[in-house]
Amino acid sequence: SCGGMVPVTAILGLLLPQPPTTRSHPCNDAKRANPRLTEGSDFSNAGDVDRRADVERLKRLFLTTDVDMSDDSPVSAGFLRDIPLARWSMVFLPHQQVLLNVFQPQYTLLFESLLARPPPHYYLHVLLPGGVDNLADPAYALPDADGKRSDRAAIIGTLMQVVDVQRQPDSRLAIVVQGVSRAVVLRATQATPYARADVQILPDMEAMLASACAARRFSRESRLLSVRDDTLSLTAAAAEEEWWREYENEQTLLEGGMPPALCKFNVSAAQCAVSGAACSLRTALDEAQTTEVPEDAEALIRSSPTVSGLLESCEAVLGAFDADAANVSAAEAEAESEDTLALASLEVQCWLELDAFLRGVGARSGGKLPVPKQLLGLLPPPPRAGWPDEFVLDKVVIELRRNAASQRASSSFDQSRDDSEPYVPVDPDYPMRRRAQRLSYSIWLVVREEGLDLQPVLEAPSTSDRLRMAILRLRELGDRLRPLGS
Repeated sequence: SCGGMVPVTAILGLLLPQPPTTRSHPCNDAKRANPRLTEGSDFSNAGDVDRRADVERLKRLFLTTDVDMSDDSPVSAGFLRDIPLARWSMVFLPHQQVLLNVFQPQYTLLFESLLARPPPHYYLHVLLPGGVDNLADPAYALPDADGKRSDRAAIIGTLMQVVDVQRQPDSRLAIVVQGVSRAVVLRATQATPYARADVQILPDMEAMLASACAARRFSRESRLLSVRDDTLSLTAAAAEEEWWREYENEQTLLEGGMPPALCKFNVSAAQCAVSGAACSLRTALDEAQTTEVPEDAEALIRSSPTVSGLLESCEAVLGAFDADAANVSAAEAEAESEDTLALASLEVQCWLELDAFLRGVGARSGGKLPVPKQLLGLLPPPPRAGWPDEFVLDKVVIELRRNAASQRASSSFDQSRDDSEPYVPVDPDYPMRRRAQRLSYSIWLVVREEGLDLQPVLEAPSTSDRLRMAILRLRELGDRLRPLGS
């Protein structure tokens, strides 16, 4: 049976025995009727009067003059200058959607300052144990102008986008935010009352490899000598991320109720995204010839061990193929092809493991298969040999498609009211690499537990690595479902 439709965040909590824990996961708390993030010391229960006074004091100190309108839009190559950071004691992932209840004075100020600017409203969410209590602690210092930082400070985070906000009478902010991509802190520009930093979009290795190949082809065709290949590669990767953003992240409004845990695909933007992807990439590379990356930004990018390590790994892969090939273009195509085949194999394996795990959970719950509908929108076409006979998720998808068609045909159906986490299938022309990347993040909302550290998931340098981690996690959970001694 596939009647057990459940939110992606609820499967483990409802159906799998949990190990002892003393902490409440903030994203689970945010799903309740009165959402509040409560992990660690990020959100202390200060009295409303004291808190409002603190908020007003900070506003007087920092907003008495015009809001800072310095340019934090991408300069080029995925560089973001001086953007705000929310350093909280939990991890958010790309493609995750969260309802924040903001009432700490420091972060009320952050979001009020951000919202005073024209959209889009981007900030970086970065893990900080202890939250605001440790913002000024040297033990968690972010990189300075010389690149020096504390080893305890997480620098890889998730670029978040504010999509809706409701201001409460007591100065609290209810904010819907969406994770749009990975990014790394290059240099801190402010520590208190909240952090700010220069930031670099951080593509996965597979995206970087494809972008490097595109940049190389462009350089040969245009005989471009003034722009370095690695700058062009980063430009291509950032252009891809930005181009698909409208399709990958449908805007969610608070008036529609509690937002789903995963960003929904924007079906209305699919055709434009698919048809214009190649043109948008070419446009970005053309513009790179006339738009120079400022020297300080370029120096920061090149001095980042995280970014330079990604570029070096990419060049090593391409170099291995170039060395054995008389035709460089053919070597690049072969490298991309092998990378794509390996990723597709891991994507299929991850679905096989998820299917087996959900069947195991279903067997423990009276035969009802728990169905994470949002995640099933990413199910790929069958592999060449077809899905195994025991595989059930493809059959579940057929039923979901049928139900979705019936709902669309009903004049009384209201999706925001009747289906808060809808099944939205991915467009058939959506790139396989991006589909696998989205799965590598989104699946963790199904397999996480309270207290599970997701920072290693965010720091995994490739989609392949992240999928391997998910496969191991699913096998671990599957072992816990089996009776002792079996």
